Amino acid sequence: MILRLSYLYIRGLFGLDLLLLSLSIVLHVFVLRGAYELYARHGQVLFWLAFAFMLPVAFLAKERNIWKNEFSSCPRWLKRGILIFIFYGVAIVVVRVVTVPGYFALESDEPAGSALPLIFEVIPLGVLYSILWSSKIEDKELINRVRLSVISLIVCFGFILAKYFRSSP
Repeated sequence: MILRLSYLYIRGLFGLDLLLLSLSIVLHVFVLRGAYELYARHGQVLFWLAFAFMLPVAFLAKERNIWKNEFSSCPRWLKRGILIFIFYGVAIVVVRVVTVPGYFALESDEPAGSALPLIFEVIPLGVLYSILWSSKIEDKELINRVRLSVISLIVCFGFILAKYFRSSP
């Protein structure tokens, strides 16, 4: 029963990550087309959700070395896709840091702020895919990883709610 719930939790995270990545791609495309007001309304939320999503997934990774453990068991197409998103996001951020004069705040710069979450949303896909379909994990180890992940998820969303209610009038 607990093992089934663990896999259900991981599948839920996978689905949420796909949704979050899809929303971030749509937002980034709109930003590239000049719809900065959309980023002003939703960009900060996606920006912080991307970071909050990384921690629970990191607790699912073996020894936190995802390049060696999880990505090595992913199919080639997924590895390439992840690397493309990482290089694209880093390139956009670097170009914006170099070309924007004066003070640069990453989360308030629309193109960079909408590209950075793509990096932090695509990496968990590789970890979750590996756990669900590629790697062999002992049941006891998986349950322990999921327990730590759930705790970190609760803590992350507690911080997000605290930030939200603190900034609300």
